[in-house]
Amino acid sequence: MSLPALLERLDGRPHAARADDDDLARTIVLAERVSRRLRLGPDTCLYRGLARYATARAAGRDARFVMGVDPDDATTGHAWIEVDGLAVLEDAAARYLRTLEHPPRRRSEAVPDVREK
Repeated sequence: MSLPALLERLDGRPHAARADDDDLARTIVLAERVSRRLRLGPDTCLYRGLARYATARAAGRDARFVMGVDPDDATTGHAWIEVDGLAVLEDAAARYLRTLEHPPRRRSEAVPDVREK
């Protein structure tokens, strides 16, 4: 299955109940602890990002799955999610050049380039 098809499948329908930021973060942290302990899959940013995206969507949040490459090393990439325009449980996301966003942004939602020149 392609990544876009998987993301479409993970979209689902948001639930009427909407988890707040703290509840969402606690749920993600707990799920990742259990996943690592039970070795449910690879512990990579791609798998974490997909799981976080599915969790946020199931929690009624309008999440965005993002992938990017390091501007100094195009062989290095990262995946993360954003909720309300902010990276969730990520510190390094801002340094990556975005290569994929799901759902895609509308023109009115363009992200300014805030990296140092």
